[in-house]
Amino acid sequence: MVQANGGKPRIVLIGSAGAGTAFAAVCALRRAWSQSVRVVTMDIHPRHLVTSSLLADDFQQVPLSSSPEFPAALLGILERFAVDTYLPLFPEEIALAARLHADGSIPKAVSVMAPPLAASRACADKWLLGQLLSRHGVPVPRTALASHPFPAEEYFLKPNNGVGSRGAKRAMAADLPALVGDQPTKWIVQEICTGPEVTVDAFRDPAMGFGHVVCRERIEVKSGVSTKSRLFSDEELSRIAQSIGGALSLSGSFCFQVMRNAQGWAVTDVIHVRGLPQPCRP
Repeated sequence: MVQANGGKPRIVLIGSAGAGTAFAAVCALRRAWSQSVRVVTMDIHPRHLVTSSLLADDFQQVPLSSSPEFPAALLGILERFAVDTYLPLFPEEIALAARLHADGSIPKAVSVMAPPLAASRACADKWLLGQLLSRHGVPVPRTALASHPFPAEEYFLKPNNGVGSRGAKRAMAADLPALVGDQPTKWIVQEICTGPEVTVDAFRDPAMGFGHVVCRERIEVKSGVSTKSRLFSDEELSRIAQSIGGALSLSGSFCFQVMRNAQGWAVTDVIHVRGLPQPCRP
């Protein structure tokens, strides 16, 4: 049974509870420990729209993680429910959780399942992430801020801190100024890559020297979510996963997306970076 200090059952807070990953996390907790762990979920939507709340002991509706009101709401929930384990799920929430834990706003006694602060910040900033990965030899498509695009007739345009493919689209160079408006530094442009589009689910434990990946070719996508996939393994993508883990000092699970450019596989995004509060142990 998962227990905190003194043999008391864990109290786990799961953020972005409307996400499929949150539902899977709650199911896993219930499957392994049933009612021996108390699960608190939170989401921007009301409880009746959040499926994972059906399996949770408590549910809290909160503001957007990017809003000024969110940190106070989060800290209030952590204190009110005496949470000892917190699992944030979306990039902005992960970056905020890592920062609040690093500066002591979230007590050190709370295990925050987030990667190091620098990695959390990078994964919430696609421009910063691309530069960091490139410096560590991870293949990435040519990328620039939309304020200073590289010469091309067409780009793939993305919000710099976007999630779930929202706002991402192909864009002709002539249309770029109108699409980014007066905020070009909040957008990035990438070279056009070709399929297949593959999501790589990875796990890395540097302390034990262990890593594993499962690759999912996205066969059918609806609203940015893959609904049909082909599963396979690939040694090159496994090496790329370990390189990403090393560049970001990751332990635990994370996933990233790749497509192909003229050089081969290119990492188009690193998403859903999780972390472990301590190295894994068998």
